[in-house]
Amino acid sequence: MSELVSEHLVPVAERDDIRRSIPMSELVLHDRFEAQGWRVRTDERLDRIFEERCDWVRTYGRADQLAVDSAEQSLTYDQLDARSNQLARFLRLRGAGAGDRIGVLLDRAADAYVAVLAILKIGAAYVPMDRGIPVHRMAAVVGDARVRTILSSSDVAGRVERVDLVGAEVVQLDRAARLIDEQRPYRLTDAERGMRSGALAYITYRQAADGMPTGVAVDHRSVGNFVKVAAEVYGIRPWDRVYQASPSPTSPSRRSGCRGRSARRWCPARQASPCAAGTCTAS
Repeated sequence: MSELVSEHLVPVAERDDIRRSIPMSELVLHDRFEAQGWRVRTDERLDRIFEERCDWVRTYGRADQLAVDSAEQSLTYDQLDARSNQLARFLRLRGAGAGDRIGVLLDRAADAYVAVLAILKIGAAYVPMDRGIPVHRMAAVVGDARVRTILSSSDVAGRVERVDLVGAEVVQLDRAARLIDEQRPYRLTDAERGMRSGALAYITYRQAADGMPTGVAVDHRSVGNFVKVAAEVYGIRPWDRVYQASPSPTSPSRRSGCRGRSARRWCPARQASPCAAGTCTAS
């Protein structure tokens, strides 16, 4: 019986390269042949998974490990956590909170990652937006997703201002930088998070057959489960490098931060969509 079990399961605990980098408590026996169950609790949140990874990085002496490395700026896990906490509190000051949908229209990789985490921390859902799409499609996304606020910057805000925002407010983060920096960088309390069971993490849009965007809403449990399962199934380790070519903040590159790797992004100023090419790399 023991031989049957050993052949049926992937013996990850026997691999020295994994054992040296990952606590035994995080190792999961993966069944090659049977359907796998959920790896997350029903109330688990993606922002919490990221914070747990920040704590793990610090505990294991990797406080200087990069989470985002782009042409404009590099951020360690602690820095990314602190900056997203500050932006989250700034959003709360503006009345944003649980259940809201907040658009993200940013060219700089570091700013986009900070914005996504901040939105998740307050219990809102983010809606990635691409300034390269036609104006009428952008307006359709804003209206369909019921976007309340759009986080942008002064260099791309002009594009948004030409869109019928259907009541959405555009916030230029670079112009609000001073007020954001005044916010406390510490972790948000449960009261500040406004946590809700089954809350959406993001809404992503694709072009339908009629040329108009169609949305897909993804909750925290689904994306959190993907984060944990992907590392097991693909054998991804903290020091691995994973090529990432998708421009969307919903891509695996962004999720890689929850697994202890850094997201290294290349952002040519002339690219129509934010962060059009990049890699995930371990420091």
